[in-house]
Parts: sequence; structure tokens; C-alpha cells
Amino acid sequence: MLYQVEVPAGLSPGQQFQTRIEDQIMLVTVPEGAYGGTRIQVQAPNSTPPTVTGVPVYSGESSVGAGAHCEHHGVRVVHQQPQIQMVEVEEISPAGWFCLIVGCFACPGLNLLGLCMRERRLVPVARYYNMP
Repeated sequence: MLYQVEVPAGLSPGQQFQTRIEDQIMLVTVPEGAYGGTRIQVQAPNSTPPTVTGVPVYSGESSVGAGAHCEHHGVRVVHQQPQIQMVEVEEISPAGWFCLIVGCFACPGLNLLGLCMRERRLVPVARYYNMP
């Protein structure tokens, strides 16, 4: 479907501007012969999802663990997915460390506040147990 949009003032051929069509933002290049204030036609974005065709995957090997293998038209394709195990750790946050250090010298009440400032995050198991 074609839509008409107005080229913003101050633009000349070859420059680009953004416009919203069917709730999608499009980047439009000003065509030759058009300047600021000129109305141009643009093609609306395709609102239907793309259609794709799958290709059968034939495998003579197990694809569990090491990765998926397939051979199609004489080409061997190997997809390796690293298996990263994660563990959740709870540590004193950087702001908590700041309160602990300042509490040692300036205001002892900040020590307790610093201990309460904790954060949880996921880290790889190898890093948590210091594995190479």
C-alpha cells in the first residue's frame, strides 16, 4: 500500500528522515526532485510476518551435549552451544562496601547499613569456584 508523506523543511535529495506509518517508524530517503515541503509516496512496511520454509535435518550422530550435526547437500554443518552453568551469589553491594569503609573512620552507624546493602547476581560456576 502506498502512502503520501511530506518531506520535512530543510531537506534535499539524498538526505533521510523518519516517519511513522502503520505504527512503525520508517527511514525515508528524499528522492531526486523533492525538497522540504514536497509530498512523496512511500511503500508501507509489510505487516505480515515473513514466510520461511524449513529444511529437514538428517543426523547420523546424537545431538545431545556436544552440539547438533547435520549433513545436507554434501555440506556438514555443526552448531556448538556452550553449556554454561550459573550459580546465584549474594554479596555486599559496592554501595555497601562504601558504607562499611566510611563507617570505620567517620560514622560507625554506617557499618550496619553497609552490611544490609546486598545484591544478588548470577555468575558462571567456573568463576565462582575459581576453575580455569
